[in-house]
Formats: sequence, C-alpha cells, structure tokens
Amino acid sequence: GLYRSHAADWPRGRCIWISPGVPCLAAGLYRRDYPGGAVLPAWLDDGTWTLVNYTVDTGDVLRRVYFKDFLTGNVQLGGNAMPPMAGAASNYNVVAVPASSLLPDTTDPIISIIFPVDGLTIGEATVTVTGDASDDTKVAQVELSLNGGSFETASGTTSWSKDVTLLEGSNTLTARATDLAGNTAEASATVIYQPTIITNLVVSNGETYEIDTLATDKKVYIDRGFKFKQVPAVLEGKDFIRTANADKGETAADFITFDLTGEARVYILYDDRASVLSAWLDDVAWTLDVITQDTTDVLRRVYYQDFIAGPVQLGGNAMPPMSGASSNYNVVVAASPP
Repeated sequence: GLYRSHAADWPRGRCIWISPGVPCLAAGLYRRDYPGGAVLPAWLDDGTWTLVNYTVDTGDVLRRVYFKDFLTGNVQLGGNAMPPMAGAASNYNVVAVPASSLLPDTTDPIISIIFPVDGLTIGEATVTVTGDASDDTKVAQVELSLNGGSFETASGTTSWSKDVTLLEGSNTLTARATDLAGNTAEASATVIYQPTIITNLVVSNGETYEIDTLATDKKVYIDRGFKFKQVPAVLEGKDFIRTANADKGETAADFITFDLTGEARVYILYDDRASVLSAWLDDVAWTLDVITQDTTDVLRRVYYQDFIAGPVQLGGNAMPPMSGASSNYNVVVAASPP
C-alpha cells in the first residue's frame, strides 16, 4: 500500500501500523536531486535502511528508494527535514509490501490428465488428451510427452489439450505443468491402443454409438448407468458397440451397419426376457451360445455368427415379430473366430 504524505507535513514524523500477521517491507520514496549537496535526515541515515538501484519519478521530482524490513506492529518514521537533512524540498512517501510477495516461489503447480483415464483401451490411434492444471500464482505452460519422447506444448494451461498418435499396444502419457517461477509438476497415464476391427459404424436413426472394449463394470449403454457384471473370458477385452437403451423399440432391418477389417465373430447380447426374437436374429445363421452375459439391468443371451471382412448389417431390437425384449441389445466383435 502507498502512504500519501502531505507537503505541509514535511518537517514532522509519521507513525504507521502494519496489519497483524502481515510482515512488511517499508520503502521510503525520498527526493534525489538535492541542490547544494545531499544529506539525509538522521532516521533514514542510521545504517538500517538500504538504498536500492532504481528510482521513482513522481512528476514533481525524481526520488531515491530506500527499504527496511519490519515485523508486525508499529513503525515509526521521522520527519522529512529531521536534522541534519539538507536539500530535500519535497516530502517523502511510504510503500508497504507484504513480505510474502517478496519470497521466492517454491510451490509446485498441480496437473492432472482427465482423458484418457489411466488403463483405458482405445480403438483409434489418434486421441485428444485433455486435463487441467493450477498454481498458487500462474501456470505458464503445459506440455505433453508420449512414451518418454520430447515434451510438446499443449493448447491452454488451466484447461489444456493435445492431440497425439498412439502406437499399437501400451502407451505412456506424461503431462508437465510449469509455473512462472520455473517450478514443475507431472502427471502420467497409461493407455492401450488396440486397433478396432469395427469401422464405419452407422446407426440408422442418426444416434452416435460408442466403440469400446468389453470389461466388467463398464457401462452397457450411452444413455443409462447399467453396467456389465462378470464378463466371460471369451468376450473379455473384445470390441463392443455401446448402444442406447432408448433405441430398444427400433424395427429397421438395417438399424446398425458397420464394416469389419478382417474375419470376425460377431456376438449379440440380447434381452433374456424375449419370448420371440427379432426376425433378423431368428435366422439359422445365428447360433445361441452356452454362455450368458449378466448386467445390472437384465440377463442377456449370447448369439453369434462368423463373418468375413466387409459389411455387417443388424436389424432393430424390436423388429417383428419380437416380443418381450424390453432392453436394447449390444454387439461384441472378436477379431477372429475362436
């Protein structure tokens, strides 16, 4: 804070109070251009004040700057003209600065990777890594490294992102935040790139379904919180299409279409409550498996069919003469028939 003095007060002293718990530095802005020589007042020339290497120009006069450190409590300053002062024709000012603002910044920033979460398996090589960062002053820069490579600058700081191209298999992402003082912090996540065999996925009603890898406790639908219970080994880690339960009433013959990049076995996880199957699934080409897949929604029968590379077409959950299936199905794809 700046203590503004009055020109008429220049012969008198001043006493100021520094707030409790706020150690301060007091700096006197004292006239520099003394006519006929420079002699400081006794209180400022007592050996406890230090002259700094910069000045302050106030418009009326150029001022030297002296400083001294104080603890919390009363501070007493003498008058501008206290003997043996000579030459200071303008009164001084006082600036008080919290000591905390003068201390070096040794606090590291904080950074986290929001997406992808650690351990996630991804079917696409290119992924946008996102995260956030914070600091007690300011985050100057966020960088990202892939698999121990060089760090590259991300877009943004407190909220940041960076596109990377993954290698097949396990990849290590390392994000680094740097603050204005050069302090750094890092966060890491491991993501597995497993190229998906499913491409060109299209849903006839325009909905955007997700391609993921099947595992226990993963979400069944994009629009519901139901999760898969214990996943059978034959389905564990395989590509699956996360559908929408709101689409359980769809009847189109070409409701879901996609392409396979190679030979594959396609599994349909269908509501066990169905007393009559959809026409497209009640075809001799589909085989009822001995395994089932349970979810927190409903138990599901498992049907499968082997396909060669190329297009696959699946009908709607409620395609006539279906009866009883009150939850939409899911699709799981194994890269090659077991």
